[in-house]
Amino acid sequence: MKLLLTILLLSTMMFAQNVIDIPQGGTGARTAPSALANLNAASQWLTGTDCSESAGADAGAQINACITSSGADGIYNAGGITGAQAINGTSPIPTGTPTGEWLAGDTTYWLTSSASSIVIPTRFHVKGIGTTIQAGNYNTIFRACNGETTGTPCAGGSFPSNTPIFCFGNSGACNLPTSQQQYDSYIMGVTIDCNGVSGCIGVQNKTAQEKSGVFDSDIVNWGNGGIGLDIEDGSPSSPSHSMYARLVVGNDKQFNCTLNAVGVKIDDNLMFGLPWSLDKITVHNPGCCYNSHCTGNVMPTDNIRISGLGPMAIRDYHGEIANDGIHVGADATTSGITLDSISGLSNAQIYIDNAFTTENIIIHDVRGCCQLINDQVNGNTIGQSSENGGLTNGGGVALYAMGPTGSGTGSGTKVITTAVSVVQSRTASFTDIAPAVSDSGLILVINPATPIHLLRAYCAVQGTTNVVINLDKRTEAAIATDTGNHLLASNLTAVAGGAHTFAFANGASQCGATTSCAIAAHSPVVATISSISGAPTDLQCSVDYTID
Repeated sequence: MKLLLTILLLSTMMFAQNVIDIPQGGTGARTAPSALANLNAASQWLTGTDCSESAGADAGAQINACITSSGADGIYNAGGITGAQAINGTSPIPTGTPTGEWLAGDTTYWLTSSASSIVIPTRFHVKGIGTTIQAGNYNTIFRACNGETTGTPCAGGSFPSNTPIFCFGNSGACNLPTSQQQYDSYIMGVTIDCNGVSGCIGVQNKTAQEKSGVFDSDIVNWGNGGIGLDIEDGSPSSPSHSMYARLVVGNDKQFNCTLNAVGVKIDDNLMFGLPWSLDKITVHNPGCCYNSHCTGNVMPTDNIRISGLGPMAIRDYHGEIANDGIHVGADATTSGITLDSISGLSNAQIYIDNAFTTENIIIHDVRGCCQLINDQVNGNTIGQSSENGGLTNGGGVALYAMGPTGSGTGSGTKVITTAVSVVQSRTASFTDIAPAVSDSGLILVINPATPIHLLRAYCAVQGTTNVVINLDKRTEAAIATDTGNHLLASNLTAVAGGAHTFAFANGASQCGATTSCAIAAHSPVVATISSISGAPTDLQCSVDYTID
């Protein structure tokens, strides 16, 4: 209301300032020849240039003329261009560097066989009024022609294969040279429909960075060897620090999809840096699986495929009908990825590849069916059935964190996880300087806070001597009392070259097994020494264990 009153007041002032006296037979009557022009200017500032009044052979040419005639800087209101419209050889966005906003209305823009990619330059926005369903023709749609005739301007032709519908770039090209950067360029509130065209890419970004991306939109029907959202390093530009949120990416139209189709491909192969984030995204492909149990149909291998140098976060993702939900590290060295709140019905919700170096990956709260995490780097496959926590349906892993390469076993990484099906090894160790038999029972090896299993014992001495050692499980209340039921299957003779054992005793049920030894929480394990040969300078021992 305050805005309306302000506009009315300004209009009244402009009217008053522009009236002039024109003699009318001596009566001195007043008129306002420029007031209407001022009101039109104020309206244009609020709603933009009306592109429906621009001339052009098709909608693409009309909007191009509208932007050009407006000085390529402003609001370009195409809300009056409605229904089924053609984009032929003239792109709606002129070449060069126009800025501002193209406001699209209740329109289906058909990109015909003569159309090319719509190139979004720096500081330019494309805004629609919302998305639609597969069978719908309402709100704002950009759809590739694929042989249609009746009710469309396609005339039986098809949009060129292996071509983006939208891309970010400059001067009509989907890229930028190194000397230029692109910011604040985005698409919002539209449906982008590849319509099953071979190799079609819904949106491609190789260059737009901060404050750039795609928001509140659907990108669909790219499954015929195409990509829904393609975010990758250009040559030599980069889409680092761009953002993407509130998207539905999928295949709703019924056709045979291909294995190499990808919903979202993020590939930082030049190590320029990944986007900031991909938030609140659903990737599903019911059109690829349109008969009972997908018999004879092909689903995409990956819903999301990400490689490169972080930090980057994928948050609030749900995916269905693909072999892998999120495939990490398939195309380049990958580090610094956070995956948060991941769910789905793919064969593997998260697949971590070992084709390249992959490290420093953090996963929070993944749940769904089948394999929750398939970590090829560390050889861990975590299934839903082992992580259901008593739930009838579904299962989850609260945390799975990978460290740097080489921090684990061999070429693997250190792993910290809440997954019950992943065995986590730890080591406790001690050093006894100038060991003596009288030290027996005085050296605490471990007193665990939670239940553990001992896996292996190793000891070595300095010097040409030996120490005969074993382990004893005691209680905190009687830590000085030797139970007599020692844990190793036989005494371990520590020599200069070291000695180890994997065998445990269970004659008095002290271990619960012979290949490992169960230790309850707060059950101290101490070292016992039965004999010493010579005068060793020190005794060094370590015990490997897993957390139950």
